[in-house]
Amino acid sequence: FFGLLVLPFFCFFFLPPRPSLILRQCLVAPRRETTTATRRGSPQPASQPRKKEASEGSIGGFSLLESMVGGAPPLGGPPPPWRGLWASSTAQIWWHSCCSLRDLQRALEDLTITAIESDVVYSPSRDEEVMAHPPVVDSDLTFGDFMETCAAHEAVRHLKLDFKERRVVGPCLRTARRYEAKLKERGQALWLNADVLAGPGCASSKFDADDFVRACKEQMPDAALSLGWRVDLGVGGSYEKEHVDAMIALLRRHRLLEEGCRTRVVVTANLRLAVFDSEKTHLARVLEETPCELLLWTGFGEPPISQADLDEAVRLFDLRDADDRRRRVGFDVHVASSPSWALAANAAFRIFRIYAFVKEKSSTLASHLIAGTANAAASGAQKIKKKNTFFTAEAADKPILEPQQRTLLASAS
Repeated sequence: FFGLLVLPFFCFFFLPPRPSLILRQCLVAPRRETTTATRRGSPQPASQPRKKEASEGSIGGFSLLESMVGGAPPLGGPPPPWRGLWASSTAQIWWHSCCSLRDLQRALEDLTITAIESDVVYSPSRDEEVMAHPPVVDSDLTFGDFMETCAAHEAVRHLKLDFKERRVVGPCLRTARRYEAKLKERGQALWLNADVLAGPGCASSKFDADDFVRACKEQMPDAALSLGWRVDLGVGGSYEKEHVDAMIALLRRHRLLEEGCRTRVVVTANLRLAVFDSEKTHLARVLEETPCELLLWTGFGEPPISQADLDEAVRLFDLRDADDRRRRVGFDVHVASSPSWALAANAAFRIFRIYAFVKEKSSTLASHLIAGTANAAASGAQKIKKKNTFFTAEAADKPILEPQQRTLLASAS
């Protein structure tokens, strides 16, 4: 039994080579071997293979998605990676969680990468904002250095800032504003991302959704908003109607759905939870009721998804036939490269969910027992206090009895 529990984790962390495909692009993007361009726009020959780094796995997947949805629609090919401030989030090839100087340098040198996503936290040791993913809170890359490098490097990359704490939003927006003119001049789009609402498995979010949206619109009006839900993969189920209602209500309160609004919005959701229950397709309302883009992702440390999960997402969001939806839906996911690896990853994920469920129930039961014991002790103390008070008052009201009366009263008792 112990071996069955350990085997999937062993396969996931120790089996070489890295058995996953990094799928970080849009369903509609056709092959790009013909126009792999550099910063200055000089195209490379079609026969020249695209530069890839073995340690990053296979960055691609266009052919996989084309065959899956029956070929890319005739949209004239994707726009150039530096098409400007209105660049589509779903048409990019992302470098995910770029949180060190080494990763940043590699992302800027890789010609296949068009956009960089990095996480922002507060570092107590440095007393400033750094690029790191929780639970790590320290890094050799500060937020100021990140912005300075990306705004000055000859390689143009779109940027996405994933805020992990509420306290870093204000200082980071003020710093980013100093580079706003340079980003516009270079045609670099900027996405401001945060999980502003409570999602599956979570009762609350770390952010005040209205404050975040208001601050971003005031400080960086030309930046795009990337809004999502805080989720717990261990105990979370599918996205419910209430989750989507809260997101649409937030967008309406800040007039982000009105025609002529200059702020673009991307709604993000976890792919595993999006296809958790095939009968619940509430997330499709984001495409039906809003002009927003929808980005489906897998998280940091999350096992790769299977091809079946990807097919299910295509079916749920009707991406085979609806061209408009295919233009607005993107993926930032790890896909298992083989059925056996997908089986091991799903087994590990199921074991993790069982562990998380048992842990949550045990914690809840323990808290209830502690609360019940504390309440019982408090109630007992209150009763004793009331009882002592009653007898004291009763004794105080009674007249002092003579010895003979006390004897008669005792005999009667």
